[in-house]
Amino acid sequence: MKQQQTEIMLQSVLSSANARSQDFLALLNKLKISDNRTIELQSELHNTSNRFNLTVSNLNRRFKKSNAGNAHDSEFFLTVLSAQLTSSGTVASYADIPFKQVQTSHGIHDLTSIRKDGKFTCEKPGLYLISVCVTTNANSNGYYYVYKNKNLQPRHTDIHNHML
Repeated sequence: MKQQQTEIMLQSVLSSANARSQDFLALLNKLKISDNRTIELQSELHNTSNRFNLTVSNLNRRFKKSNAGNAHDSEFFLTVLSAQLTSSGTVASYADIPFKQVQTSHGIHDLTSIRKDGKFTCEKPGLYLISVCVTTNANSNGYYYVYKNKNLQPRHTDIHNHML
């Protein structure tokens, strides 16, 4: 009788160990998928940044060529800044988001402020396109605001949660 109880308990322990082993393998597979997706996103960001740089260079070259000799228009500059957070983390409500890693900068040379507190100063007259992309894995949507001279600018998109 004791031997039978011992065998039943042993089978129960082995069954539980097998279940935990399967759980561990499932988590390991999810981690591999997340790692692969992260690598894909980094590659996509790098390729997009390269295409973006090429497009801006082409636009500047075309603009300068089309406005050669026109002194007034030659003061107009296409200004571009692309930046990202260096790592994931939490940003407090209503806090400025610093962008320590600047991917692209055409026409903005002083990057200290954008890296420190997420703000930049328009250094030259021109066209400034402000594009914001923020993702969150929280269970709720995140929000961001863009200000120009302390005035809230209209927002055209919202952040939606993104679960890997």
